[in-house]
Amino acid sequence: MRTSTKTLHFPLAGLDRSRSYGVATEPSENRVYATPLAVNVRGTDVFGGRYRGGSRPGLSEIAPPDKPFDVFDKPTTFYRGRKIYADGKLWYASRSGDITDFNVSGDGDDPSRPVIGKVGFASLNDTEPITAVFCVATSALFVATRRSVWMCEGDVTTGSFVRVSSYAGVVSKDAWAYDGTAFYFVSTNGIYAFAPGQGVVRVSDNVPEELSGITSAFCAYDPECRALHIFTNMGDWFYDIAAKAWWPQEFHADHRPVAHGVLFDKVMFLGKDGRYRYFDKQSVADGEYSIDTVVAIGPIRAGTSEDVDGMISKLSATLAVPSGQVVCDIYVGKSAEESVAAALSKRPVASVELIGGSTRNFRPRVRGAWVTLVLSSSDSWAFESMTAEFKSLGGLR
Repeated sequence: MRTSTKTLHFPLAGLDRSRSYGVATEPSENRVYATPLAVNVRGTDVFGGRYRGGSRPGLSEIAPPDKPFDVFDKPTTFYRGRKIYADGKLWYASRSGDITDFNVSGDGDDPSRPVIGKVGFASLNDTEPITAVFCVATSALFVATRRSVWMCEGDVTTGSFVRVSSYAGVVSKDAWAYDGTAFYFVSTNGIYAFAPGQGVVRVSDNVPEELSGITSAFCAYDPECRALHIFTNMGDWFYDIAAKAWWPQEFHADHRPVAHGVLFDKVMFLGKDGRYRYFDKQSVADGEYSIDTVVAIGPIRAGTSEDVDGMISKLSATLAVPSGQVVCDIYVGKSAEESVAAALSKRPVASVELIGGSTRNFRPRVRGAWVTLVLSSSDSWAFESMTAEFKSLGGLR
C-alpha cells in the first residue's frame, strides 16, 4: 500500500463554493486554499493576530461615546455645512449653514440656497431610486443607486455630478465604508472600491451565492484588521481585504449593528438593543452568548487518483496556546463533493478531541477516497499545525 503524508493548513482563502471542491480546497505546500464550510472563524488568530486562523474575537460592551451615532431612516450625509438626504429618485440638500432649511423657493442666485436634484438620465422616469449618499469631508459628494455611483466635486450649487461607475452600485444606504483613502461599497455582485483618480475596481473574488440575493446591507471598515464587517439580510460576513477571503459570521439578534464608529483604531458598533460593543481579543464570548465556531479542512484526496480508494491512517494536530477544546470530525466519500455533503449533513465516521498547547496523535483508520475534516468548538482557539497520513488501498469500489 502506497503511503503519503500531507501538511494540512488552515484554509486562509476563506469560504469558496464557486469551483470544484477538489481544486479549491485540496491542501498544498505552495498555495493558500479555501473551505466549503465555515462559521465564526477568521484568517488571523485571536491571541496574537498571527495569520494562521482560528475563532473570531467576542463582542464586549463599551461605554457609550460622548456623541451618540446618528441613525437615519433615509440615505443621509452632511456635506459642506448641508444636510443631504435622498428619497426615491431625488436628493435634497439643505441650506448651507442651516440643516433645517429645505425651502427651494428662495433666491436662485444664492450659492448657499437649498437644492433638489437627481442623478441619471434626463427623464426622472428613466432614473433608478437612490440607495446611498456619502461624502469625503468637503471635497466630494457621492450619490449611488443599485447599479451606479455618481460624484460631485465642490458644492452642489456650483458642481456637477459625474458617473464614476456604470455597472456597480450600492445595495442600500449603509452598504459602504471609507478607510481614509478609498471607499468600499457592497453591490449585488461583490465588493467594489473607489479612490479619486483611480476609478472603480472590483476587490472581491469567489462571491458567496448567499450574497447574490441581498436587498440591504450594513458595512463597516475595521482599521485594525484591514477588513470589512458586512451585515446583510442574507447573513453576516467578515471580508479580509488583503486575502480576498470571505468568512461567514453569526451573532445574536440583539448584537447586530444599526450604526458604527471608530474609537482608537477600533471599530465600535451600536447594536439593535441600544448598547455599544467592539471586538475584544480578550473575550471568548459575545457577552452571555458563547461563540460556536466551525471550519472544514478539505476535502482531501486519500487515494492516488480519482479511481483509487484510500484511508486516513494517522492524524497529528496542534492547537495554539491557550486554545480551548476543539472537536475534529472526520467525513469521507467516494468523491470530494460526497465528503462535503456528509459534512454538511453532520454524518461523521469518526471524531477526535484536540487540546491547545499539545500535539495529539490519532489513528482513525477511516476508509474513503476523499476526506473532509471539520473543526468545531464553543471555546476560543487558534490553529497551529496538522498533518495526515493517507494510504492507497486499490480500486475504488
